[in-house]
Amino acid sequence: RQSEDVSAVRPMASTLTTSTLSAAAGYAAYKLSWAVQKLPKSLSQRQKIDWHMRNVSTIWNMVHGCGAAYLLWKSREWSLQDRLVDFPPDVERLGRIFLGYIVYDLALLIRHHRHLKDYQSLVHHTLFLSIGAYCARERIFPQAFLFLTVGELSTPLLNLRWQLRTLGLKESPEFAWVNKAFTALFFGARVVTYGAGLAWLWHVRPEWAASEPRLGKHLVVGGISLGYLLNLVWFSLVFKKALRRSKPGKAFADAAAAARPNQLLIHTSIDTSYIYRELQGVMLQGGRGGRAVQAPQAYWLVGRVHQHRHAEHPLAVEKATVRNPSALAVALEEADEAEMLGAGVLRGGGGGGGG
Repeated sequence: RQSEDVSAVRPMASTLTTSTLSAAAGYAAYKLSWAVQKLPKSLSQRQKIDWHMRNVSTIWNMVHGCGAAYLLWKSREWSLQDRLVDFPPDVERLGRIFLGYIVYDLALLIRHHRHLKDYQSLVHHTLFLSIGAYCARERIFPQAFLFLTVGELSTPLLNLRWQLRTLGLKESPEFAWVNKAFTALFFGARVVTYGAGLAWLWHVRPEWAASEPRLGKHLVVGGISLGYLLNLVWFSLVFKKALRRSKPGKAFADAAAAARPNQLLIHTSIDTSYIYRELQGVMLQGGRGGRAVQAPQAYWLVGRVHQHRHAEHPLAVEKATVRNPSALAVALEEADEAEMLGAGVLRGGGGGGGG
């Protein structure tokens, strides 16, 4: 009997040790991020905390996501018993590391709650810990853990997307590429892979529902199903937003027909990306001709352009104006004034930015 007690305690002790080390490593990486990376002073304390937490999230979720993808591919060789009940050692180790990360992240969310106020993550982490601890104790659904964790592959791109937007680079070409990659990876990991795993789990229901704890198993699978519905809602929002950005609308079509060849319409993400690249080119000139523009000024101009994209009427400017930050600023100011006066299609002049 004493040997049975020891064998029962050993996995629990191993789980506690590995998870504690993972949580401690996460916190050490968080402190290192604060020490190494200096962020712009314009960011709020909330944004700085969120930024460094996302740095750790990117590293840990790359480990979790890649590890889960490898083990999910390897699980093709497992027996049905291994997929549903018995935890293979590799899955158990990955689960302990992931558990430690969740504990670390939850602790920081609670510590910085006054700044972050991230109620969704608090609820998510609490539920995940509860379900994860229950499945680990009952040793059920190891493969389900894998197809859920594969979804974390999209998290690093989500973090990078947030960081670019926080720096005011939402209209940059880099943001556009990251956004496309994030949408594709989100669809592949959280819609296709998650959906296929969930469909298989319900398909083999007679196998896992035949033994105890029946109620607990149904609650876990029900929770996984609700999580999949939430992912579908999230993906529909991401897809609709991307679709809206690709359709400029009637106002843009009318203005495009009236614009001259040497003019640029400020109404789509393509135009603002072009302006961002032009401003970058001016920055690289190093002040030739007295037209140098500092990075904060470039970000400010791109932000102003982005704001005008949502105006009722497009703004047409000479392409030479885009290469002159002062003229571009004047053109935007005049366009804003005319917009408030209810003007039609607005045009900013070249060189000096006259209307």
